[in-house]
Amino acid sequence: VTENKYLIKSNEDYTEKIQDVLSKKFSVFKSETKKEVIPEQYNLFQNYPNPFNPETVISYQLVAGGQVSLKVYDILGNEIVTLVDKEQESGRYQVTFDASKLSSGVYICRIVTGDFVKTIKMSLVK
Repeated sequence: VTENKYLIKSNEDYTEKIQDVLSKKFSVFKSETKKEVIPEQYNLFQNYPNPFNPETVISYQLVAGGQVSLKVYDILGNEIVTLVDKEQESGRYQVTFDASKLSSGVYICRIVTGDFVKTIKMSLVK
């Protein structure tokens, strides 16, 4: 910077820095490469919305690729539906659960992949 003259950066420079920060913090896509950042840990996120009627979105992330099983059970432990049962690459995923034919109540969503197992409680309110 010299007297009465300023260095002006383009919007692309700022956009790239913001995307780098967001991708490290939230595992979001970088717009330039369209390549997803690999998550640092396995997770099954709380469904949204919760309580729901009649649909909800279930998100999860995988550190490494492998066989993934994502199932929904009723409160008695009876399997209601298998949402995912296949090999998947590392990354972040979303599945929509349609419970329009089910009655109100609490349902359990369980993910199993490799050594990672997690369950969440979901409330269907009609």
